Amino acid sequence: MTAPARPWLSPRDLEIVCLAVNGATDEQISRAVGISLYGIHERWRSFIRPNLGAVNRTHAVAIAITVGLVPPGVVRPLRQQQPPEAA
Repeated sequence: MTAPARPWLSPRDLEIVCLAVNGATDEQISRAVGISLYGIHERWRSFIRPNLGAVNRTHAVAIAITVGLVPPGVVRPLRQQQPPEAA
C-alpha cells in the first residue's frame, strides 16, 4: 500500500499523530485530547491510517514524518548514550 500523494488529516488527527510520534500510548493520547480510548482506536482505524495509506499505527507515524505532516520540533531526538569512560 502506498501513501496518497497529498494525505489529509484533520487538526485533531494530526494532534493524535504528533503525540504518537514521541511514543505516547493510545491511552495517554486519549487522556491528552479528551477522547475515549475507543474513540482513539476508531480514529486510527477509520481516518488516520486510511488517509495516510498506512497498514498500521507505526506505519502511519512514519508516513506522517516522511511527508512533512509533523511540524519540525515535534520529534524529540533520542538521547545519546555516552560511551563508557576509559579506565
